[in-house]
Amino acid sequence: MVGLILFGAGCNQDKIARLEKENKELAAKLDAAVKTANLDLQAKCAQEARLAYNESGLKKDALSSYTNHYNRTLNKCFVMFGTLKSEGNGLTVYKSIMDAFEGKGYAEYYWSNPQSKPGWEVKPTVCTVTLLSGEDQNCESVEEFEQLIKVYMEQ
Repeated sequence: MVGLILFGAGCNQDKIARLEKENKELAAKLDAAVKTANLDLQAKCAQEARLAYNESGLKKDALSSYTNHYNRTLNKCFVMFGTLKSEGNGLTVYKSIMDAFEGKGYAEYYWSNPQSKPGWEVKPTVCTVTLLSGEDQNCESVEEFEQLIKVYMEQ
């Protein structure tokens, strides 16, 4: 009788070990599939962001650039355009964030300093970010703008 119990316990331990091994193998396969899917989504995001930038017309009259980010949490591709333009003795900075596929805007920043005052003396003309709740949040500085857009460009 004792031998039968020990034999049954040994069988259960073998089954548990086999199931744990299968579980680890499945988890590794799932992780690899998720990484591949994320890379594909990031590549599609980069391609769409490049198209959106090329169609924006921003690069024609100013120093401009763009950056894109596929946000896994929101399952969206965001593109941020930026321009820097010298106007006489002054400077103009423009930034905007939009969904690269849908074209919906999420943030806008415009700062102009035509009199060449110290930068901290000049507040932005436009500084607005749409929060995840859908509300628009106004901001007072480029630092505040950068903090508010993290929800789109860093997750």
